Amino acid sequence: MSGQRCLVCLSGPDLATLRRRASQLASERLDIRPRAPARPARRGPARLVVRGETPAAVASQLATFASAGAAQDATLGLPGPPPRVAFLFSGQGDVHAGMGAGLVTRSPAFRSVLDAGDPILSRELAVQTRELLARDDERGRLGDARFAQPALYALQCALVALWRELGVEPAAVTGHSLGEYAAAQAAGSMNFEDGLALVVERGRLTSERAQPGCMAAVFADAKTVDSTLRDEQNVVLAAVNAPELVAISGPEAGVGRVRGVLEARGIATAALGTTHPFHSPGVDPILAPLERAAAATRLGIPGLPFASTLEGRLLAWDEAPGATYWRRHAREPVRFLTAVRALDRIGCTHFVEIGPHVTLTRLGAQCVRGSARWLPSLTRRRPDEEVLLACATALWLDGVDVDISRAAGAMGWRCLADEDAD
Repeated sequence: MSGQRCLVCLSGPDLATLRRRASQLASERLDIRPRAPARPARRGPARLVVRGETPAAVASQLATFASAGAAQDATLGLPGPPPRVAFLFSGQGDVHAGMGAGLVTRSPAFRSVLDAGDPILSRELAVQTRELLARDDERGRLGDARFAQPALYALQCALVALWRELGVEPAAVTGHSLGEYAAAQAAGSMNFEDGLALVVERGRLTSERAQPGCMAAVFADAKTVDSTLRDEQNVVLAAVNAPELVAISGPEAGVGRVRGVLEARGIATAALGTTHPFHSPGVDPILAPLERAAAATRLGIPGLPFASTLEGRLLAWDEAPGATYWRRHAREPVRFLTAVRALDRIGCTHFVEIGPHVTLTRLGAQCVRGSARWLPSLTRRRPDEEVLLACATALWLDGVDVDISRAAGAMGWRCLADEDAD
């Protein structure tokens, strides 16, 4: 076990108790301590995580924390009121080769969801689900909406299963554009297989029928951008992502002209890496067949608070996203700003991005000020298991009862101790 990174997790009534227990552990031979079994949920007012490359390094950090109340690789949490976790499901723009690949061998729950998608994807796309998440995408499949859309949906549903395996249940959900399908699945509005079949059809329709075009981010408020769009046919406001950040969508030439006008006025813009001009007239050819496909899908009332980015509000307790909803959802603007603020109003304190990067955590932090925490499950630039364990640890330190021993073991770390300090 010498090459396996290690950690210790302690909870207790106060800082003094944690320091006392840290001192005791530092004097023990941590290298021969068995990993503690999973314990019942705890809500100790103080929590501590100490990390190290070896048991000896962890013992050294524990000793430093015991004497000084702080250490370089020790993180202290002092949870306040019980946290409420919201899941944020990102859209197609974050899809990339290798997303989630590091978790396939780490989590049985994650792997099980991917495997459940194989019959549908083998039949409809002649591909296995794990192939779409492979690091080597020589065929460039994820540049095609037919593959990118079901790949993202499968990844997101698998991440939800992984988080639930670790004891994290969302108090509420929202989804940005395509991400709202996985949000609906997580909330119980559709089952995984039915949702995957619908997303496969959506991806096929997009690839075959949607018109060419592009999207761009604009660093200004919606009112300012709307006034500029009046003179450009078929270029529309596609998303309101933050108070001073929106997206426009339409034919490439038209989007280019609008960007030129805005930039001449000192307003920054940036191209978005999307396959089509989503939420614009360019997707009109897919709307009727998408509505028919949704009408043939079993859809129900969400079992969790569901902040709709189509409506920009929480759905009513008896309000089910039906076939017409999903038609409108493909065409009308994404109202992420007001959806996230709706989650804030119902007391959500921790927002975990369910997707392959950090887009919504960055956007959300611009939408809701204050002490809310914004945490990614994955990012493009760091190993999947490292990011996910960092998120799990942050949640645990803030009072979410993550099964931290299980999380550490699944992500390749050795948990030397996970216990309550008396």
